[in-house]
Amino acid sequence: MNQVEVWFSIVERRVLRYGSFANFDEIDDRLIGFSRHWNESEARPFRWTWRPDKSEDRLRRAA
Repeated sequence: MNQVEVWFSIVERRVLRYGSFANFDEIDDRLIGFSRHWNESEARPFRWTWRPDKSEDRLRRAA
């Protein structure tokens, strides 16, 4: 999963999943508001980790 997918997952869980919206303008306002809140209060680098699958590890050793 790349970092853009991580961001959209956060937005989906915090803003969209349980939201009730009357129209697209309301969705737009909530998304922009959340983005502003995130940038002012919660912005931090995502921790990027990757662990190879055992089958990938075997393929790498066989090569």
